[in-house]
Amino acid sequence: MHTDIKLYGKSDALSVLAGKFAAQRFPHGVLFTGTAGVGKTVMSYYSAMTLLCENPARDFSPCRECRPCRKMLSGGHPDVIDALSLTDDGKYTADFVRGIVSDGAVRPNDNNGAGGLKIYIFRNLGGMSVICQNLLLKFIEEPPEYVRFFCTCDSDGIAALLPTVRSRLTAVSVSAVKLSETTTSADFYSAVCEISEARHSAELSEANEKVRRADEEKLIMSDKMPRAKPMAPVKSRKKSLKTIAKESKTQEQKSFNFNPTNIPAVDDTMTREQIGERLFTLSGGNIGTALSFAGGMFNAEFGIAAAAADALAVRNEYLLGAAVSKMSEQRELFRGTLVFIAEILKDAAGLRHLRDTGYRKGSDVDLTGVFSRCYDAGSKRIAGAYTRAAISNGAKAVTDFLSEIEFNTNFNIKLGSAVFAAKLFEAFESL
Repeated sequence: MHTDIKLYGKSDALSVLAGKFAAQRFPHGVLFTGTAGVGKTVMSYYSAMTLLCENPARDFSPCRECRPCRKMLSGGHPDVIDALSLTDDGKYTADFVRGIVSDGAVRPNDNNGAGGLKIYIFRNLGGMSVICQNLLLKFIEEPPEYVRFFCTCDSDGIAALLPTVRSRLTAVSVSAVKLSETTTSADFYSAVCEISEARHSAELSEANEKVRRADEEKLIMSDKMPRAKPMAPVKSRKKSLKTIAKESKTQEQKSFNFNPTNIPAVDDTMTREQIGERLFTLSGGNIGTALSFAGGMFNAEFGIAAAAADALAVRNEYLLGAAVSKMSEQRELFRGTLVFIAEILKDAAGLRHLRDTGYRKGSDVDLTGVFSRCYDAGSKRIAGAYTRAAISNGAKAVTDFLSEIEFNTNFNIKLGSAVFAAKLFEAFESL
């Protein structure tokens, strides 16, 4: 649950919602789209809080002080149902969706069931099977007058949505944070820190709650607690009590925590503004991605991609093969590294184009933070070593491999890493 519902740089999406809200034509269902980590879920909670607020502003912002707002901020409003959080293993099933549809017939808890709203949040709608989408369709088409929907879908998952489902929802694009006179790199740094702290606290609270539930059920099962005493429901019975308790007690160690030393090319001498600028360029303004960098989640992928870029820059096939061989450890590591390599080559292509068109001629292309967002030094060296056609050819090789991973579930990553190195080097040297 969200302990704080605060938006950062979502003015474009808010203006769309505010216009419909002020005109009293707010849709019954909204689909927030955008890249993973951009803030679609927070937008859903923020929108739900505004609709339930007793004193909302015309610019579609909640007062944060009324009773419904306080409930939302404490994470306990009974009429806001985050569907995915109620599933087993974070997956929608046909039986679960049928249960949600049936629940829609129950009127809101607040306002004694009269005049209130009941809001369903469906995260990762693109991950829902066709069967589940069809079951949900009728509910979205003809909901009770008190029901509203906020759904989220990553940009690369929109194609998986049924056209009938998409047509029943009003799509609103959620963009990454943009630096401007009102939003600086220091502000971006502060936002990542604030969200990190809130997320860390929420994870610890959830871990403590899991331990409490497991201990309570253990007592009941051992007949040491009167059975008449109400018991908090355990979300899933598929895991043993011992497993639940063990996972919960180690949650504090696994919990995300902001650490600037995890960020590539950041050292102790850098200021908040400099760290914020580095985070911004690495993440493209995507706070979710920035959180992952600060949590050390992309260190392996970025390190391999940077080593591969350095090898390409000096035209050394052996070093390239040695670098990408580390991708063969797991499928997600392979995929994540290719995404970084693709970004580095995209930046290199932009730098080479500027050099060729005369905007900045010469081998020393100094456009840090403008085009070279991912690995500045590597992109510049590649731009100086190859033609734009060669760089584009190499970028296509990376894209082809990404497609192969996405659509071929039997992709052999150990063999694939060796083949990738050979294909990538050939793509660069063939022109």
